[in-house]
Amino acid sequence: MKASTFFVICLFAFVAAKGQHSLIGKESVFNSYADEQNPVLSPDGSTLYFIRAHHADNVGRKLDRGDIWFSTYDSASGWSNPKNIGFLLNNPYHNGVIGFGVEGQMYLYNIYEADGKAPKSRGVSISWPIQPPASWTLPETTIVRYFYNLSDDHSISISEDKKIMLLSLESFKTRGAEDIYVSFWIPELKAWSEPKNLGDQINTMYQEVTPYLAADNKTLYFSSNGHGGKGSMDIFSSKRLDDSWTNWSKPVNMGDINSEGSEMYFQYLPAERLAMYTSTKNSDGYGDIRFKDYPIKDMAEVIGYEIEVPKDTTAQLVEVESRPDYYVEVVGSITDIKTGGPVAASIRINGEGYRNSQADATAFSFDLPSANTYTLIVEADGYISHSEKLDIQTNELKKLEHDVALQPIELGTTVKLDQVLFKRSTTEFMEESYEQLDLIVQMMVDNPTMEIELGGHTDNVGNARLNKELSQNRVDAVIKYFVEKGIDSSRLSGKGYGGSKPIASNSFEETRRLNRRVEFTVVKQ
Repeated sequence: MKASTFFVICLFAFVAAKGQHSLIGKESVFNSYADEQNPVLSPDGSTLYFIRAHHADNVGRKLDRGDIWFSTYDSASGWSNPKNIGFLLNNPYHNGVIGFGVEGQMYLYNIYEADGKAPKSRGVSISWPIQPPASWTLPETTIVRYFYNLSDDHSISISEDKKIMLLSLESFKTRGAEDIYVSFWIPELKAWSEPKNLGDQINTMYQEVTPYLAADNKTLYFSSNGHGGKGSMDIFSSKRLDDSWTNWSKPVNMGDINSEGSEMYFQYLPAERLAMYTSTKNSDGYGDIRFKDYPIKDMAEVIGYEIEVPKDTTAQLVEVESRPDYYVEVVGSITDIKTGGPVAASIRINGEGYRNSQADATAFSFDLPSANTYTLIVEADGYISHSEKLDIQTNELKKLEHDVALQPIELGTTVKLDQVLFKRSTTEFMEESYEQLDLIVQMMVDNPTMEIELGGHTDNVGNARLNKELSQNRVDAVIKYFVEKGIDSSRLSGKGYGGSKPIASNSFEETRRLNRRVEFTVVKQ
C-alpha cells in the first residue's frame, strides 16, 4: 500500500471520530433578510468572515453591495451573533475577505485610499492583525501585475500555501463574460504575476466565478452557468493535469449540493470534513450560507478521484525570503524599415520604479530587472515615434535581442496605436493609453507641418450601425485629447469604420481583438 493512501485512510478514520464541525446546522446564526455570500474561515477555525449585502447596518446601508461581517466561536457559547467589522475595512463599495497570509494578514477585495474610506479601483489589498478579528491595520495595496477587469464584480481566493491566487475576471483573453485566471506570488518582486486564463476546459462563453483551490493545489471548485446543470449557477470540480494550468479534467457537477437556485463560493476543508457554500434556494433571491458535513470518502466519490490531503499544511508555512533581483540584458539596433540603414535615435525604457535612456544612438543596451514589464520608446527626427511593451516575466532569460525598425514620416504611412485602449463599449481611455497618446502629441509638435487622419475600427460582433458609431466616437475622443494638448484641430481628421475593415479573422477572440483598433495615416508631411 502506498504511503499517501495509508495516510488518507488514517486521516479519514481520525476525522470520523471527531464528529461534525461546530458550524454544521448553524446556518440561522449567519443568515438574515439580506444577502450573505463568500464564507471564509480563519486559519485557527475560530472566526467566520462573510459578505453581507443590502443590510441596514452596512456602511452604505441597504444600497451597500457588501460589507465584511464576522462571528467568533467558543466552546461554551458557540458561534456569536455576527458583527460588521467596521469602517476601516468597509466602505459603501463591495468589500470582502479573500484569504489569509502566513503571518495572519487578511487579503481583501479592492484597493483602498489612504483614509480607508473608498477604494481607488478593484484589486487586492492586505490588512495586518492588531487584535483580530475586530482590529486591523489600514489595508495596503498588493500588486497584481496587469490586473484588468471589465466586469463590475470579481471573486478571488488564495491557496492554502499562500503562493497561488485564483481570480474570476472579465479580462484579457476572456472567452465571454467572467473567466477564471491564476496568478502566482513572485517573492523577489513582492507582487503577484499577471493573471493567466485557465483555458477552454474550464472557461466558457458564459460565467465562471468564485474559484477555490483545494490544499493539494490541483482540485478546483468553481461556479458556472456555462457547463449545464440544475440552476442558474452550479458548483463544479475539476483536476489540474499538469503544470501548464490550462490542462484540466472535464468539470464534474457537484450533484446534490446544486439546486434550481444559484450555488457559489464553495470551499471544502477535508480535515474538518466541512463544505461551505452559498445558495439562493428558498432565500427570496438573496444568498444564504450553507454548511454540509462531507467525509473525505464521499467527496472523493463525487469528484471521481482520491483526495490528497497535506499532512500539516499550516505547520509547514514559512515566510519566503526575497531573493536578489535578476536582470536581463536587452540589446538592439535602430534601423530604417525601408533601407535597413542605421538611424540615430533617442531611446527610453520606462517601467515600474525604473527609468533609463540613451541619446543619439543607433544601438542600445539596458540591464533590466526581470519579472517585470517595460515600455520601450524610440524617437528620431523624420520618423514615426515607436512605442511597445517588453514583457520580461522570467528569471531564466539572461539576454534579449530586440531590434527596432522605424518608419519614415511619408505620405500614406499608417500606424496602429496598439496601446491606445478604451474601456469596454465606451470612449473612456484606459490608463495605459496616455503614454502612447502623449508620444504622438510630441511627434506632431516636433513636426509642425504634419497632418494625420485617424481611423477607428471594431470587430464585427454586435450591431453594425452601433459599431460604426462607437468607432467614430472613439476617433473623436482621440482628436479631442490631441487638441486639449495643443495640437491645432486643422491638422487632425478622422472617421469611424466600425467592423468594415478587418485586418484579421473575426472567427476567434484572439484574432478579433486585432480588429479593435485606432490607427492614423499621414496625409501631409
